[in-house]
Amino acid sequence: MFRVRRADLRVLVGCGASGAIAAAFNAPLTGSFYAFELVIGTYTLGTLAPVVVSAIAAVSVVRALIPDEFAFDIRVPTAIEPVNYLPILALGVVCALGGIAIMRGVTLTETLFRRTGVPAWLRPAIGGAVVAILALISPQVLSSGHAALQVGLDAPYPLRQIALLIVLKSVASAVSLGSGFRGGLFFASLFLGALVGK
Repeated sequence: MFRVRRADLRVLVGCGASGAIAAAFNAPLTGSFYAFELVIGTYTLGTLAPVVVSAIAAVSVVRALIPDEFAFDIRVPTAIEPVNYLPILALGVVCALGGIAIMRGVTLTETLFRRTGVPAWLRPAIGGAVVAILALISPQVLSSGHAALQVGLDAPYPLRQIALLIVLKSVASAVSLGSGFRGGLFFASLFLGALVGK
């Protein structure tokens, strides 16, 4: 409508995405990296200032309007002993492999739907039915948002229930996207990361 060049339009959309993610999660750096990686597709000095300023401005506005919105009660140690870096590194590798497995699951789901010949308009209904069945096993499969993340952090789940929830949420996320629902894995990855860390 404004006859903006394609590159400028991509930066404007990146600024919007950066601000939205930063404001939603009180994370200006995360919002900025999200915009660079997924919207703009490259890191340049010309796009650095507008994207980062957008993220900082969005977080500032949310903090001014709703100061207590991001009151997660996370107990973080003041110091980490050198011996603890090995389990942290192992946890990072496990999370990376899990992320790759979920992305491959999305691709596998898309491929299965294409091969079965199910019409595109019916795929989300089938995906929704699969997610609903998974939710009957554990309603946390449907979780999203700050409240779900706080519950996941605070709930005294045994290891067996955490492992089951990780598997079910991973499958539900892959099926949702692979069957044609729009969205992404941003919050699902935060939720799953919190559960794996737990």
